Amino acid sequence: MCFDARFVSTVAQALRVSEAQIKPEAVPAQDLGVDSLNMVSLTIVLEDTYHVELPCDIDAHTTLGQLSATVDQLLGLQAA
Repeated sequence: MCFDARFVSTVAQALRVSEAQIKPEAVPAQDLGVDSLNMVSLTIVLEDTYHVELPCDIDAHTTLGQLSATVDQLLGLQAA
């Protein structure tokens, strides 16, 4: 996956922001104004979309690149 168009679109829709704002270095809390409730919603959407279970330590201070890498690891698309 590696931060592909599907990931960008899914995150943008879940957070109700433009796809242009979805960048690997973006920190949801700082760059997108995401609060903890929005982050829970995003986590649920990503889990449903990719059929994975994200770890509990994912929060609004995790970069979107880190989040994408975590999904990749859970999908077995990169080395752990």
